[in-house]
Amino acid sequence: MKFSKEAREETMALLRHYWQVEELTVREQMRARIIALNLPLVHFVVNKLLDKLPPRRRAEYDDLVQEGSFGLAIAVESFDPWRRVGFATYAYDWINRYVRRESYAGQSAIGSPGHVMSQNARLRRAGSWL
Repeated sequence: MKFSKEAREETMALLRHYWQVEELTVREQMRARIIALNLPLVHFVVNKLLDKLPPRRRAEYDDLVQEGSFGLAIAVESFDPWRRVGFATYAYDWINRYVRRESYAGQSAIGSPGHVMSQNARLRRAGSWL
């Protein structure tokens, strides 16, 4: 997924100043702008995951986008712009984690912890290889 150079530069500039701003309303505006700039990344992750999921595990597109947006919000809050990693690379992991968790949640009527669901998925994959 390619972002425009201007969007990447604006995101990094906002993230560098995000932790220095003390006024809450300004921080909220900056956070909303960062999320709006990176919302195409959420759609990219959701589309990529929907292509891989079997029909029985597909959740609604809007639900997955909403969960991915929660992951993006967590990424904005926990990102350290002084490390040498791009924000999109960092946020991809958070978005992917939240979207996968939502896709597993609709799988059964009984809820299970995330690590149990991912372990079951690994076992099913290994069984299909045999």
